[in-house]
Amino acid sequence: MIDEIRAKEIAALAQLKMTDEEAKTFASQLARVIEYFDQIANIDTQNMSPLVTATDIDFRARPDEVAPFSNSVEKILSNAPEKKNALFKVPPVVG
Repeated sequence: MIDEIRAKEIAALAQLKMTDEEAKTFASQLARVIEYFDQIANIDTQNMSPLVTATDIDFRARPDEVAPFSNSVEKILSNAPEKKNALFKVPPVVG
């Protein structure tokens, strides 16, 4: 079960600040999501054939290829207007 304390721990991992009231709301919402995933996990898919897409569209993805990456964190962040702890700092997007 997710309680308010665990909700605040999860928020801290995501670097979010949360009031006690928000933690209470989030805890109950997250508990419902976990219950839903438990229901999905218990669905018997033994006789189901795997599929890539739910449509009959021919799905051809490009092959995965490892590409060299020579940019450093400092070089990438040099273009950022704001940064914090080697991360891009962006304005809040949740109202």
